[in-house]
Amino acid sequence: MIAKIRQLQNELIKAEADAILISSAVSHRYLAKFDNPDGYLVITTKNAYALEDFRYIEVAKKNLSEAYTVVELSRSRRGDHVN
Repeated sequence: MIAKIRQLQNELIKAEADAILISSAVSHRYLAKFDNPDGYLVITTKNAYALEDFRYIEVAKKNLSEAYTVVELSRSRRGDHVN
């Protein structure tokens, strides 16, 4: 899993991009080996973040690789936002 993240980070550097947002459930499962249809991954050139809602936060913290920083999403009247 860490190798996949590193490969993606190298591609970001080549493309001169700062980050990529992964919103596809299939890609989330492929990159994180964690099945959450409502989660997002944000991969930057130096870090990897798993944005998970409250229903998955504890499981994500337990099961995701240390390569990811797990961040809880919360629901507001305006939509999702990061706490």
